[in-house]
Amino acid sequence: MAALASVLPAQATAQADGAPPSFVAASRAFELHSDQRLNLHDFLYARVRADTLDAHGRAATAGDRRAKDEACLAGMDEASSAGWRSAEVTYAAIMDRHHFDGPAIAIRYEVAGFDVGMEVEDSVRGPVLEALAAAEAAYRACWWPEHDARNREWAASLLPRLVRHEDRLMARLAAAFGAPWPARMRVDVAGWAGPGGANTVFEPNHIVVSAADPAYVGDAALEMIFHEASHTLVSGRRGAIAAAIRTATESLDVEAPRILWHVLLFHTAGYETRRLLAEHGYPSYSPYLYAQGLYANAWPSLRGPIERHWEGYLRGEVDMADAVREIVAAIAGT
Repeated sequence: MAALASVLPAQATAQADGAPPSFVAASRAFELHSDQRLNLHDFLYARVRADTLDAHGRAATAGDRRAKDEACLAGMDEASSAGWRSAEVTYAAIMDRHHFDGPAIAIRYEVAGFDVGMEVEDSVRGPVLEALAAAEAAYRACWWPEHDARNREWAASLLPRLVRHEDRLMARLAAAFGAPWPARMRVDVAGWAGPGGANTVFEPNHIVVSAADPAYVGDAALEMIFHEASHTLVSGRRGAIAAAIRTATESLDVEAPRILWHVLLFHTAGYETRRLLAEHGYPSYSPYLYAQGLYANAWPSLRGPIERHWEGYLRGEVDMADAVREIVAAIAGT
């Protein structure tokens, strides 16, 4: 921990005093955690959504990881091994039906230690919490040391980038999205973090991000942690971008793709990260949209209009309403 703290300014490490064991470090924008219980929850969730997982929580291509897992479980006492297997059955029966819905979010908050008072039916909450308790011994013996080390290594790579860039990124993204940047957010580093590698819930704000996804390493980790935090400012129903899209579609009497707000969020976080890195002498960064082929494979019709008009807005050449109107008009062919 001393090595991590040494890269942070004094105000970024003050919160470490009296912090829970999960605490890794904090910057102005984020408080990073590697929490055993949250990682266990994430890992069990992933196990029921993919047949074989490697130690990092991502899908494995060979059976050697499964063999190693089985050997570890076989070497444990019967109660611990049985507890793990029963937990997998419980998650397969219950949690696989709940992905990012109300019960899943409520349980996620509770597991992460948030006191939000969300009610969950006993038929879901009780068995899931019992499964977590039953699986803890096996997880601690077979996976947790490796997962915790991975999480902390990922955080150690991200922290210097936050110290150097986060103030400007917060300011630029807040200006682009037309909303004040939120207070420091808790980030739980885990292995799976959902099918997209990260996800965010709101009020209270909480991010879970994968330290194992190869798309979330290096400078991409900086972009995507700010992408996730930007979800607290931008959605399909609230915020300045949603309002601008509604106004444009109503005035033009056309429909816009439902995903447009999210692609604009993606593009903005990537554009500002690339611009900031270039200002610091690293001009070759490829934002997530391009590096992962999302424009090419998922949203090819959106790329040209967004590059032409939204980047003009980000450079201060036009206002948001005009940029969004031009984008919507180009997409609709009007």
